[in-house]
Amino acid sequence: MRFVFIAEGKLMLKEAGREAVELESPFAREATDRATARQARHGWKQQEREAAGPFSARSTWGRQAEATGDGAPTFRHAARGAKPNELLYTLAMTASSGLFRYDLATREELRMFHRQDFDSAGLSCATADGRVVLSSRDSDGLGKLELMDEASRRRHTLTSGDGHDTEPVHHPAQPDLVYFQSAGAARNENGEIVALGPAAICRLNLASGQLETVLEDERFDLLAPRVAADGTLYYIRRPFHDRHNLPLGEKLKAFVLVPWHLAGALFGFLDAFSRLFGRQPLKPAGGPDSLPARSRFATFQGLPVHLEKVLHARGKNPDDVQLVPGSWELVRLRPDGDETIVARHVVAFDVGPDGAIVYSDGLRVWSAGNPSRLLHKGHIVQAVVII
Repeated sequence: MRFVFIAEGKLMLKEAGREAVELESPFAREATDRATARQARHGWKQQEREAAGPFSARSTWGRQAEATGDGAPTFRHAARGAKPNELLYTLAMTASSGLFRYDLATREELRMFHRQDFDSAGLSCATADGRVVLSSRDSDGLGKLELMDEASRRRHTLTSGDGHDTEPVHHPAQPDLVYFQSAGAARNENGEIVALGPAAICRLNLASGQLETVLEDERFDLLAPRVAADGTLYYIRRPFHDRHNLPLGEKLKAFVLVPWHLAGALFGFLDAFSRLFGRQPLKPAGGPDSLPARSRFATFQGLPVHLEKVLHARGKNPDDVQLVPGSWELVRLRPDGDETIVARHVVAFDVGPDGAIVYSDGLRVWSAGNPSRLLHKGHIVQAVVII
């Protein structure tokens, strides 16, 4: 089995019997080279000797001294293309994103478009006719479905309103049918979005424009739908937690930790103040850190997950560590209504053209079966696509 996966912004290819290798985007490489060259030309403006005082780099050159690079390119989403060995992916820079087509056989990349008004929230390509459906965030951060016109490089809006529509996928046998996850948005009196409701699975008919809700449950988020040729629906189901109605235990924990967080913030401010004007840190050299370092996080299905227990799990068997609870379930729903839990602790998965299923628990990639078979480990896996 051959698949690609996204690991902390990098795109990796895993083939049977071989180690995973990173796929490099020529566009990303060129962008990085340009950013490095700019940094080399303007780096003298940021020398430490001018870091403070009335003639500092920021005072003299303004924000230009701080914005000499575009940031590291990041792979956001990937999908199978219409042809064998073809892969589509979205690549994000600091202020813009683009859609690219990549040939795994020739390693050639084609840029389909690259714009500042595109913020990817999922994509799908119909293998039958090559039509590409994207999800792009609007000015409110809500995902909307768009149909890509490759000839004109224009995107035509398919959904609108106060819904967060993401993770589109075509029905493999009926390319006019597009499934996606959708969550309603709640706004305050100023029109600002303050919360999202539980995600449901919807279906859009591209030919007729008919939109319908396929599956919803106010107790759960139903995420990342995938469809087999026979109409079997696969999705991730996890408990829905209203961010504005935390359990009592979480509220008590947050209240108890308020003094600790305030102390940490105050210490950080005073330490930075001392370094800036006195050139002397408050924290003594050597010995353990006075305050713990900022923990690392990774985002899975829109939810940040704390990685410290994995990155600092000394003396523990990594195979025993799970990033998300067992309530994150990969569910199979057949057309006759029969429902089966395929796997637990699932953060991402894909269904291949032949019906094969791969899924990830965030630390490993598995082939679904009885039992599941380990395919890869060693990366923080956020998305996986069978090629």
